[in-house]
Amino acid sequence: MNKWLPTLFNRDRSSEIGDPFGALQAEINRLFDDVGQWPMPRLMFGVPRLDMSESDKELDIQVELPGMNEKDVDLLIEDDRLTVRGKSDVERDDKQRDYHIKERVSGAFERRLTLPFRPDPAKVKAKYAKGVLAINIEKTAQTKATGTKVPIQTTP
Repeated sequence: MNKWLPTLFNRDRSSEIGDPFGALQAEINRLFDDVGQWPMPRLMFGVPRLDMSESDKELDIQVELPGMNEKDVDLLIEDDRLTVRGKSDVERDDKQRDYHIKERVSGAFERRLTLPFRPDPAKVKAKYAKGVLAINIEKTAQTKATGTKVPIQTTP
């Protein structure tokens, strides 16, 4: 284990014998204290960050994929679901270095979104530049419909 990361399992618990709730509270407090010391990667737990916005004409999605190439990313549309998946290959397994901080994440990732409508795959455009995947989904006449009002009945 890296000497700079907090150790949660190798603590001296001899002073906590007695009140079981006091020991539990002490452990919870330590966990919350240690959270601030953990590395917080931009690609947390294999899920890239994104923004999704909508206008009358289109749906725009911006996905952060820092340091990646467009050939490492797959974009899939299935019914009303959009899936962004890929693999990040950050080189950092240098055995002769002692890292102080490791925040860059490598490995496979996948992010699935349920869209507010079922898009026409031919009306979906994607561009990748400067670490951001920009997805534009044009709304069709069918997706622009505002919906159907459902009457609410009152009970006597």
